[in-house]
Amino acid sequence: MPLEDIWNKSLTIIEKKVGENAFELWFKPIKLSQLKDQSAVLEIPNRFFKDWVEDYYPTLITDTMEEIVGHPVTLKFKIAEKEDSEVKRIDARLEGRKQRLASKGIYLNPKYTFSNFVRARAISLPMLRQWQWQSRWERHIIPFLFTGSGSREDPSYYRHRKQGSRQKA
Repeated sequence: MPLEDIWNKSLTIIEKKVGENAFELWFKPIKLSQLKDQSAVLEIPNRFFKDWVEDYYPTLITDTMEEIVGHPVTLKFKIAEKEDSEVKRIDARLEGRKQRLASKGIYLNPKYTFSNFVRARAISLPMLRQWQWQSRWERHIIPFLFTGSGSREDPSYYRHRKQGSRQKA
C-alpha cells in the first residue's frame, strides 16, 4: 500500500477521534515521508509543532497507524525545512550587501538601512494639542496627587483620622 494511502486512511480515523478543529490545526500539515520496517517518519512543519504532537498525540497516531498497517509502528519526526523563494532572494541580497560593506571596512547590519526605516506620519495639530495637554497633566496634576494631599502614605492622613475629622495641614 502506498504511503499516501496509509496516511490518508490514518488521517480519516484521527479526524473522527479528535474533531475537525484539532485535526485542521495539528494533523493536516503533517505528511508521512517514510515507512520502513517498524518505523514511520512524519514530516512536521516546525519545532513547536513537533513538541506539541510528541507531547499530546503520539499514542493516537501510533495506534491508528498500527491499526492500518497491521504491525507495531515506532514514530520518528522530521522537521520540514521549507524556505520560501522570496526569503531566499532577500537573504541573498542581504548577504551581498554585507560583503560589499565588509570589503569597504564597514561592518554594519545591512538589514538596517534608510530604505527599510519606518517613517512616521507627520504630527498633526490635534496630536500636538493632545501632547501638550498630557505634558501639562504630568507636570502639574500628577505630582499634586502623590504628595501630601491626603494619600495613605502621608502620616498626617492618620493623625486627622484619629481626631475624627480631616483638616488641612
